[in-house]
Amino acid sequence: MPYKRIGLSLDGITGLVTIVGLSTEGYSLASALVQNGMETIIVDENLQMGMKLTQEVVSSYNEVGNLLDGDSLVNVEPMPSSINRADYILFTPKIRKTDQEAKTEVNTRFRDIAKNISKNTIIMFCLPAGFNENRVNISVIEKMSGLQEGEDFEYVYAPLNPKSKNILSLGPQNIGKKTKEILFKAKIKFPKATTLETSEALYFRKILSRYIPKALDLEIYKKIPNREERLKIKKNMGPNEPEYLDKITENLFDLKFVIGTLDTGDPSLYLTTGVLRSIEGYVKYVVDEIRNVMKENELKASKTKVTLAWSVDKYEMRGEKLGVLNSIKERLHDYIGDVNVLNHGEYTTQAGRGFTMTIPDMDKTDIVVICSEEDEKYVSKVFNLNDKKSETIILKANLLVDQYR
Repeated sequence: MPYKRIGLSLDGITGLVTIVGLSTEGYSLASALVQNGMETIIVDENLQMGMKLTQEVVSSYNEVGNLLDGDSLVNVEPMPSSINRADYILFTPKIRKTDQEAKTEVNTRFRDIAKNISKNTIIMFCLPAGFNENRVNISVIEKMSGLQEGEDFEYVYAPLNPKSKNILSLGPQNIGKKTKEILFKAKIKFPKATTLETSEALYFRKILSRYIPKALDLEIYKKIPNREERLKIKKNMGPNEPEYLDKITENLFDLKFVIGTLDTGDPSLYLTTGVLRSIEGYVKYVVDEIRNVMKENELKASKTKVTLAWSVDKYEMRGEKLGVLNSIKERLHDYIGDVNVLNHGEYTTQAGRGFTMTIPDMDKTDIVVICSEEDEKYVSKVFNLNDKKSETIILKANLLVDQYR
């Protein structure tokens, strides 16, 4: 039987919201919409299936990982139907590719939407886009659906900050009342809307302005080999927030998306390229510092175990952090055989995939590398850092790569 659309009304809004992307951000928005009485479907883009969420489901499972691991029964339907029936579509895909492959994956997933949307749909693009790429997205929709932007559908650029409901930029300038209502119902915090072209420029500025100070400080620290001296320099430069690996890599995905749309000779291209090279060089910097600690403590590789304490969210939209984590692991494996990952959200006994809570190997010295503020709190409990007799070496994977103790 054909699906019958259920019209729900709340503050003048009726219709179905379809979230395309079973990501942390997508599920967070979907949960808020359901709690505000909106009929909501979230699409697993890998299985190509839509799942209808209910108040009972979102109240029982506060995270997307819990939903997938749980036993809850949800109504499902094919992805094309979930998109075709939707009045509002939020594009929040879980991208696990990096660099150019990531852009290809985004384009492929977006085309799956474009060929199935119906007339009078509002579609929100929640990933970052490069310069003029939103116009390209609109052209893709028009070509594949036969619909016209502004007449048959409304396109909105609303790039979400990683693992949040905040967007740093919003376009076009004259977004409709229904769009604003959906943003409110999804509990999204958004700035004043501008034209699509201006919103792309503003988003780029905000992301690059976050990274230029990081890259500058990082390059200074790299030129000071002594860790204690680096700490003194940091204090002289004034107080600032700790910059852990987790924070350093948060928007790398965004910069890589933009750089391919900058013209040769554009000063912005040189700025962005320099920042990316600096941040990407941080991986080698961290690995080199771990090796330096081993030399200072006269530790043999066969007698050393390295644990990377980094609880990377495997469901967030951007997959850059997972890529960086795997890169560090691979580099360390060139020198040390025993490398593990501590993710406070999950434990696994499969070698190389996670941290195993086993009896410590008394023949090996532990080097624990803290990669986020969240993991610092967790590591202090797991490794009992208050124990002064402990021989565990704790490193902070921040811009300084200094020792916890």
